[in-house]
Amino acid sequence: SLLEALGARLSDHVIFVNDEEREWAVAQGIVKAEQSCTIFNGADLATYSLEARALLREPARAEFGVGPRQAVIAYVGRLWEQKHPQMLVATLAELVEQHPELDPVLVIAGDGPMRDEVASAAEVCGIAERVRILGWRGDIARVMAAADVLFLPSLWEGLPLTLVEAACMGTPAVATDIKGNREAIVAGQTGLLVPPKDLVASAAALAQLLGSPEMMARMARVAA
Repeated sequence: SLLEALGARLSDHVIFVNDEEREWAVAQGIVKAEQSCTIFNGADLATYSLEARALLREPARAEFGVGPRQAVIAYVGRLWEQKHPQMLVATLAELVEQHPELDPVLVIAGDGPMRDEVASAAEVCGIAERVRILGWRGDIARVMAAADVLFLPSLWEGLPLTLVEAACMGTPAVATDIKGNREAIVAGQTGLLVPPKDLVASAAALAQLLGSPEMMARMARVAA
């Protein structure tokens, strides 16, 4: 955009959080290659680790009211349009219909202007008992530890910290195939990418992971 180009011209150096955005900006003439670099988001490995997951997992699942055989899908983030949170309940409902044997639960750590819409959708779909809206949490590692899979249905991103943190804890992810997500997830190795707003594909990807403990374990090892 014009403002971005102006900002770049007034800057000594421009930092991007993903390579795809940087390459696009260079190709568009917004910024010069030698005037820019990419610094990816990182996570505190003292907090987000396989060891922390093992320690926190059972207490966290008990806190969130999850049964021993239930599959836990976690979402971490603000509940607003960028993250497309209306997909959360819709995808859960599709998953319950297509794969009731997974007995899935959705744990949402976050808040925002669409919180009531998400809660109402769960009631309308008749799956409110499967949805836990926790609000803002200061212990995201605990949420990650309880989860079997992280789900991020965003419409646009920079480089989502939540995907980085999940990887460090060995929690595989299903996320939309958009800029940022494509660099945080190695598709097929640390998680699965799906088209934005594709309810059926999202539910199928979640079912693929949740139905295969071997695949999740392999992804956990590669991600961490």
